[in-house]
Amino acid sequence: MWDSVGLRVVLWVVGRQIPIVRSTKEVHERTGIDHFMIDSMYDVDTVDGSLEHAREILRLVAKG
Repeated sequence: MWDSVGLRVVLWVVGRQIPIVRSTKEVHERTGIDHFMIDSMYDVDTVDGSLEHAREILRLVAKG
């Protein structure tokens, strides 16, 4: 069927990075999905804000 499956995660609540990281980790562990797009469109309103958001998400993911 598919070689890869991804999941789009849309942030609706500002400042919820830690629960999002925990949730995506749990989804990965339960389903095997290993490609996630964390969409910050509703969480930030500038390019700089999106980049900072991405840095924070990646830092939390690397931290475990």
